[in-house]
Amino acid sequence: LVRFLNELHAIPFDQIANYSKNLALRKLNHEHLFIYPFMEDDGFDLDQVQPGLQQIADTYKSDDVFKKKVRELGEIYLSQGNTLVHGDYYPGSWLKTEDGLKIIDPEFSFVGRREMELGIFIAHLKMSEATSEQFDRVISNYQSGKDFDWKMCYQFAGIEIMRRIIGLAQLPLDLTLVEKDTMLKEAHAYIIK
Repeated sequence: LVRFLNELHAIPFDQIANYSKNLALRKLNHEHLFIYPFMEDDGFDLDQVQPGLQQIADTYKSDDVFKKKVRELGEIYLSQGNTLVHGDYYPGSWLKTEDGLKIIDPEFSFVGRREMELGIFIAHLKMSEATSEQFDRVISNYQSGKDFDWKMCYQFAGIEIMRRIIGLAQLPLDLTLVEKDTMLKEAHAYIIK
């Protein structure tokens, strides 16, 4: 998985400069990442997902300073970057086959920020409760280079964690309410610090 990202992110800009901006799908994904999870009255009762989750989510949905930071990250997501990104790099786009690993669903790809892509990958490692050894292997094998913004990477990881726990794009996470609360607090810290 990391090797794929390294190869994808290493494609020279002159080869991708005219790549599709893919704005329609990016705007759709933007709403699910940066808008819906943080709306105070979205009509989605999180207590139907897990009793008590709505009260926890309301803490973040009513924090205007936090939501301003989320909006800023959303603007970065929609802006032009310099790296070809898959755009939907999470376990639902990875297939283990007899012929090896296959990456599917490239329709969200665009020229963007690699920090976003690795951040989403990191978020799914955390939500799947990867071991610290697995996590460290991913981080140490990703070829970030000198200009990689690790702070921004973790901010995007925080956004994806929140999206998957308090947003519309729920995952079947086998986590208790306390574990989700802890994960949301960690995600919040990633975003604001």
